[in-house]
Amino acid sequence: MTGGAGGPHGRDRGCELTALAADGTPLHVEMHGAEGAPAVLLAHDRALSARVWDAVVADLAADHLVIAYDQRGHARTPPRAAGAGPPGLATAADDLCTVLEACLGPGERAVLAGHGLGALAILAAAGPRLLRRASAAVLCSPDGGPARLPLGVWPPLTRWLFRRRVLGPYAPGAAAGACARMAHDGRGGGARSWAAALRGVDAVRDTAPGRLDVPSAVLVGGAEPVAARAGARAVAGALPWCAGVTEVGGAGRVLPLEAPGAVARSVRALAPAGRPAPTQNRRSPA
Repeated sequence: MTGGAGGPHGRDRGCELTALAADGTPLHVEMHGAEGAPAVLLAHDRALSARVWDAVVADLAADHLVIAYDQRGHARTPPRAAGAGPPGLATAADDLCTVLEACLGPGERAVLAGHGLGALAILAAAGPRLLRRASAAVLCSPDGGPARLPLGVWPPLTRWLFRRRVLGPYAPGAAAGACARMAHDGRGGGARSWAAALRGVDAVRDTAPGRLDVPSAVLVGGAEPVAARAGARAVAGALPWCAGVTEVGGAGRVLPLEAPGAVARSVRALAPAGRPAPTQNRRSPA
């Protein structure tokens, strides 16, 4: 791992680092927070970037060490190193574990929060390697997402597509523009290659939710399609230690932008030790 201020296990606010994936791909990582604070790792959805978590980071960084990274093929992380194969769930899972191992010190664990592709990466990584570093998990919209990405050939069209097809009716006015900027900041068609890799993926069938043996919570937008909400409930039902499904009223698929407070509250609720309530479905305001 290479880094700026703070070194490989630095705790300086705003530290930017590079973690090398198993195939040599350099993963761009940011760390916000202070020495000794509980750690949180944030993994974003396809066609977005670590920037989608900015409001969540602002909420949590005062009393947590917050780690966010760009998935391969997005923003400051290239699609893959020379000679590496196309991405898949196994790649996403390995990248997530690589970032955890690079950023945490010996014996440290983190609450994991994943959105879309990031949630699938957590589920796919479930097993001994991940559980050595994970203390809890928050899974936002843990399905493969729409078969086609809302990527237009120019940002105004992409902004319109996000507003009409992805975001909920009460999304902040700037949300669609922010999504469009992140989508067009992708590198080398990486977001499109992820769309191909995730086509037909089922979060329960194709990952390992039964092995994610840590306190967990599932969030989904109340304005997401019926299939996405059903998929979230199926994931919650397959998790061994789940606090239930929270449907965030009026929100679409981009919960870190549309309802950052709900996401941050879920992280805080799982950060302390203790077993959450039995699986249950409930609704929550954004």
